[in-house]
Amino acid sequence: MEYEREFSFFCKILDECNLRHFLISPDEIIISRLDKGLGKIISGNDTKKTFRDFFPEINKNTVYRVCDLFMFTYVFFLLPEEENEKIFITGPYLNTDVTVEMINSQAKIMHISENTAKELVLFYSSLPVIKEEHLLFASINTFSKLVFGGEFESKDIILEKSAAFIPGSIEIKPIAEETPFGFSVFEERYRFENELIEAVAKGNSRKAELMMSRFSVLAFESRTADSLRNIKNYCIIMNTLLRKAAEKGGVHPFYLNKVSTEFAIKTENMETVNDSVEFMLTVMRTYCSLVRNHSVKSYSPVVQKAVLRIENDLSGDLGLKTLAGAENVSPGYFSSLFKKETGHSLTEYVLNKRVEYAKHLLRTTNLQIGTIALNCGILDFHYFCRIFKRATGKTPTEYRNNISYE
Repeated sequence: MEYEREFSFFCKILDECNLRHFLISPDEIIISRLDKGLGKIISGNDTKKTFRDFFPEINKNTVYRVCDLFMFTYVFFLLPEEENEKIFITGPYLNTDVTVEMINSQAKIMHISENTAKELVLFYSSLPVIKEEHLLFASINTFSKLVFGGEFESKDIILEKSAAFIPGSIEIKPIAEETPFGFSVFEERYRFENELIEAVAKGNSRKAELMMSRFSVLAFESRTADSLRNIKNYCIIMNTLLRKAAEKGGVHPFYLNKVSTEFAIKTENMETVNDSVEFMLTVMRTYCSLVRNHSVKSYSPVVQKAVLRIENDLSGDLGLKTLAGAENVSPGYFSSLFKKETGHSLTEYVLNKRVEYAKHLLRTTNLQIGTIALNCGILDFHYFCRIFKRATGKTPTEYRNNISYE
């Protein structure tokens, strides 16, 4: 393969999107390769059909997008090698959120039993949700231009009588609750959660947001008949998991407790299922922000305690002698250690925190500027205005008047 490095990079992009992909010979039986779960709950007389049986005419230099009655989407194309033909397939994925009600409705149309429909829900919950397909196809098209020499066609195939690669006369059978398939779906969910925890613990909101964008409401385990209650239960679980992730990332429990409590209240006030995914994004972004802005993991115990004291009481006495004395160390040692670990002198650090808190109060309250200065621990109003303008380029009044433009 002349484009082996490019192919490897393309596959890594699909891996990041949680998309399964594989190569298959046109004469290879497709059902055994299609997925790890669906083949275990679907059987029929024609399950030994090959890829070519389903698609006898596969044009070169063509990217096919296939959608079926199960609402699954696949993409495939024939690689350009003259010998040893191989089809590249990625999928299945969903291009929209699918609810349990939608699956049950489709199950009735296809005469699928209630028990088997539950197995299908479990399978659906393991699939990635790619709502912005144009981003996925930007990668697919770029790779296709490379391997096809610049020119290629795109074709959509809508299967109206059967699921993709699955015989028209299918029988869907229930499987036992304790099966390798069931385990694999649960394992996939726990793998997702563990990867998300690692991303949040590092404050990596980009990776965490990418993972959350593939998140499906079907991942919420149905433990009650009330779908909204199920969503709330899972939001509670994720709030706890991400709180522990932020703690692992070095955020002090002082900050975590306030944020976690706020999210717990908002969870119970959630009114619709559709609110859940955006709410989860907000939870994730907030905990990532805490790790980036409040992590003290790399600091020594002396500096950790000083940082916590500073951020907990900006209106208090935060002078060098006071903070050094609280830790029973000399001012000189404390000053040197603090700058070495934080990258700022104590004076710079405290002033930066006070300005940031002042900006927060200017954005979120109608307090007079003099009162804000006192809340930030600065008694001299004119001094407060000078350091604020030096830090932001605006006076406090100008900052408040131009908040909407930031």
